[in-house]
Amino acid sequence: MIDYSQKYFNYLEKIDQTARKKMVPLDLEGDKFVIEDCKKYINFSSNDYLSLRTNSLLKKNAITLIEKYGVGLGGSRLVAGNLHLIGLLEKKIAKWKKAEAALIMSSGYQLNSSVLPAMFNPDVFDQKPTVILDKNVHASIYEGCYRSKICLRRFRHNDLEHLQKILSNPEIHGAKFVITESLFSMNGTIPNLKEIGRICSDNNAFLIVDEAHAIGVFGQNGSGLAGNADMTIGTFGKAFGSHGAFLTCSQKMKDYLVATCKGLIYSTAPSPAIIGSISAALDLMPKMKKSREKIHLLAEHFKDNLVKLNLDVLSADSHIISISMKDTSTAYGFQKFLRNSGFWVKAIFPPTVSKKNTCIRFSICAFHELEDINCLISSLASVPIDNA
Repeated sequence: MIDYSQKYFNYLEKIDQTARKKMVPLDLEGDKFVIEDCKKYINFSSNDYLSLRTNSLLKKNAITLIEKYGVGLGGSRLVAGNLHLIGLLEKKIAKWKKAEAALIMSSGYQLNSSVLPAMFNPDVFDQKPTVILDKNVHASIYEGCYRSKICLRRFRHNDLEHLQKILSNPEIHGAKFVITESLFSMNGTIPNLKEIGRICSDNNAFLIVDEAHAIGVFGQNGSGLAGNADMTIGTFGKAFGSHGAFLTCSQKMKDYLVATCKGLIYSTAPSPAIIGSISAALDLMPKMKKSREKIHLLAEHFKDNLVKLNLDVLSADSHIISISMKDTSTAYGFQKFLRNSGFWVKAIFPPTVSKKNTCIRFSICAFHELEDINCLISSLASVPIDNA
């Protein structure tokens, strides 16, 4: 007899206890604070970049739609759940992103893990398509690729010469897709998207850019950085302060995905509250230039002071700022010290990142103030030497 639960538990016990993933029950106070066991922390791990999660207009619009339509839509979009407001919102998103069409889905992970297999359908092409990834793309992109019948290649992180070399290989025939991110979530780097777009155009490759962490914070009206991509992917769970995800593409591509993407076809439509909050956020986003400027100024101040402390900052490109750690125990030591100092931060361990990229990750948001940053800098300057 196999004791299935014990088998899984035995496997779990083999995982490094420091890096083992766990969920901690939390409470939230306003937009800035996290509470655990009655202790309050300033949140430096939030993805609520524009501080819209608690915005009164988002809440009002969500409540209005709940009162009119209820808390759910009772079906998938292809059966009975395609509330007309979803289509109107998709048109607003497409206009904002200067694209032909947009498609809303329930989450970023669901989108990447189901849209990509639909796009790489071997029945569409005469042979397996070749998909070329920046090696640091999100796990959901890898999941979508692993579910697909493709020839998978990877190029070194932000190494465009390596990308060009792969695309120039005469052995690669047929459809070619390149996938990258406009802002990488763990190290905060921003690739040269203009040059990537040129390389893809020269090699007749379809460019997909995941904009999850750039949306809201970068670009005209907060619309991100990937103006030259064939498809962009975005999320409503970060700068939008809500939940869900979207992609932008041609109308022909959208029609194909509606007919073939299982993640869309077999999922319940997003709730009226979600649609209401997203729509309100999209109305606000172009007007939030001052919030974007504040985020960038605070991020620059933070990065400048980390350099003065001789800490190894992985990238100076964005509001996502990670400090390299020599190993898991050091990263955990930093996390513990900063938590004890009143800051909610997260050490990032393998397999989320490679061993050499173990780090402490900070995200700067519009709800932070200069005093918060300075207090965090003072705490980092006080980390005991045995944790450094």
